Amino acid sequence: MRDELSAVAGGIAGTAGLVVVLFAGDVLLGDGAGPFAALGSFVGAQPDPVVGFLLFVAIGVFAWPLVYLSLREYLPGRAPGVRGIVFAVPLWVGYAVVFGLGADAMPTPVLAFLAVTLAAHVVYGALLGFVAVRLGDGGFDATV
Repeated sequence: MRDELSAVAGGIAGTAGLVVVLFAGDVLLGDGAGPFAALGSFVGAQPDPVVGFLLFVAIGVFAWPLVYLSLREYLPGRAPGVRGIVFAVPLWVGYAVVFGLGADAMPTPVLAFLAVTLAAHVVYGALLGFVAVRLGDGGFDATV
């Protein structure tokens, strides 16, 4: 499979994992769909969680995987999952600043929010890195 398609497949797997962890955190912490509504309002739409969710998925499936594809050879770590995690941690910092710490009213305790969102981004990066390499042109290096 071409590397671009494998990166998008990794983005699909990573975004699915990220959304599952975020929704589990929302259920446990009672946060609701605040980040998705905020993302919808960033692009000029009404604060609609559906528009925000669709934008969130599009970014996670297409934009970030293609950026990862261009940077993965320069990321530290030999294992593809580790490289994906290294790529996803700065994304988590941006997410935490924009949707959590920078929000007007923090609905959940800060440490709980940071823990859940970090776990979600680690899952995203690990799945993105692993699937992109596993399905990519280079194949899977079983020595890592």
